[in-house]
Amino acid sequence: ILADRSDYQAILMERDLKETDVSAQKSDHWPTLDANLIYAYNAASDEQKMENENESVIAGLTLSIPIFSGGYTSAQVKKSSIELSKAHINAEKTRREIEAEVSNIYVRLTEAEQRILSAKTTRKTAEKAYNIGKVQSENGLITQLQLRDARIFLEQAHLNYYSAVFDYLSAYLDWQKATGQVRK
Repeated sequence: ILADRSDYQAILMERDLKETDVSAQKSDHWPTLDANLIYAYNAASDEQKMENENESVIAGLTLSIPIFSGGYTSAQVKKSSIELSKAHINAEKTRREIEAEVSNIYVRLTEAEQRILSAKTTRKTAEKAYNIGKVQSENGLITQLQLRDARIFLEQAHLNYYSAVFDYLSAYLDWQKATGQVRK
């Protein structure tokens, strides 16, 4: 699941960048060597031919040795290390949040599935009760009020079933989002 979550992968990439930043800040303690090479060619003439040609090559090396920075370099290393620690904490926190989210959605899915099964049973019972009530009403054994109550119970059973299906589909969509199958 974590591999499919783009938000979590972005946090891990940020953590990797912070690790690179710490290395870069530590590298400021080391001497640097720069090399330059310049090649120049020019010619000048009053006529349409090349005269007074000049070629020059300049090479140079620059060695910089950090002797004293007033603690700036060490402070930058510490700052980068703290940022890296924050990135590790953020990645762990996000991982735990994702695990909790997936766990909660799984519970919601399970509960919704159980409600659907229960609502199906209740709906079947209500349909049987209503059909029996219709036959009894035709034979004069129950009143129209009792038949209306059976009809209301049947409609409530249908409504409970559709509500349970809706809750299941809502939890399933949340599951797909949480597992990275659907982008937010």
